[in-house]
Amino acid sequence: MIRLRALKDPPTGERHRFMQEAHVAPFEEKLARRSQGRSRATTVHAIYGVHRMANTHYVYILVSKRDPNRHYTGLTRDLDKRLAAHNAGQVPHTAKFRPWILETSITFLDQRKARKFEHYLKSHSGRAFASKHF
Repeated sequence: MIRLRALKDPPTGERHRFMQEAHVAPFEEKLARRSQGRSRATTVHAIYGVHRMANTHYVYILVSKRDPNRHYTGLTRDLDKRLAAHNAGQVPHTAKFRPWILETSITFLDQRKARKFEHYLKSHSGRAFASKHF
């Protein structure tokens, strides 16, 4: 259970900021009971019901280890499989500069929005945006 408590900001007295008080002990007990042979992240996802949604689309940016100035932007539904394909040389545009590492990935539930965002990132202004923010 997480409780939020509002505290007055000392300089102004009017604004509020929030401080989390996490009750760690019950979480750690649940984690110990459920972790049998699983990673911590998998266990946390199992406890709180967080899981990979079936209908997600990923827009991703890769960076070449060989030439860090070389980037590739793409769209996929299975990020791990697609990264493995890039590193195995199965994608003609990226085979020459492999190995690749994942720099950024953005998850979308709507395929149309994901395609539009990928198209934007491949434009001149999108490349400028990506180099500045990612």
